[in-house]
Order: sequence, then structure tokens, then C-alpha cells
Amino acid sequence: MFGDKAELDSMGCVQFVNENNQAYNAALRSVVSDLRSLFPDADMDIFDYYAANVEILKNPTAYEFNPDKTMTACCGVEGAGRYNYDYHHHCGMHTASMCANPDEHVNWDGVHFTEQFYRTIPRFVLDGK
Repeated sequence: MFGDKAELDSMGCVQFVNENNQAYNAALRSVVSDLRSLFPDADMDIFDYYAANVEILKNPTAYEFNPDKTMTACCGVEGAGRYNYDYHHHCGMHTASMCANPDEHVNWDGVHFTEQFYRTIPRFVLDGK
């Protein structure tokens, strides 16, 4: 999607996308801080979805994911590069196949997360992480 020339970070993610996410989160924290000053009686919480995602990718076994499969699409084209993702052959097409155990994967189809990932995210909120 971003081409072969996109700079990747240490986890293999597109660097400028993650930089934009981090800048957005910093701006959001600043706005919420300002709002807390303006409205001291209001309760405001923010959840850093980006940080939770990075935590899962860096420590997959702590969240019951297979570390060898966290970056690969469960439903994709096996052997299509590092991520089993081919922009022209999406999940559901006859050229794509589904993995045996989706709960081992973070990524469902190269674009969306798995149900297991979405079951894990609320634990961050409920555990106060």
C-alpha cells in the first residue's frame, strides 16, 4: 500500500504512520490536559490505543499470541511476502486462505485485527494500563 520505499521502524511498521499516531496522541493528551484545567469537576479519561497495540506486538506471549504470527495475516495469501498480505488478493477471494488458529494472530487480513486482539484491548482499560 505504501510501496517498497516506505521507511520501516524497528518492528517493521511504516514509520511515518506511527509518527503521525504518536503526534496525534501527544496533541490529544495536551487538549485533555487543557480541558481538565478548564473543567476541574469533569472526569476525563483517554486510552492510548497505539501504545496498547505496540505493547501487544512487542510482548505477544504475555497476551497469548504466537510471536511468530503476530505480524502475519491469518486470512491472506500464504507466502505473499513477510505479512501474508497481497493488496490484490483479499480475504474471502479464492486466492486467499484462512489460518488454522486465528487466536494466535494479531492481524486478521492485513488490514483488520483479529477477534482475539479485540478481546485483549479491553483488558488494558480494565487493568488500568
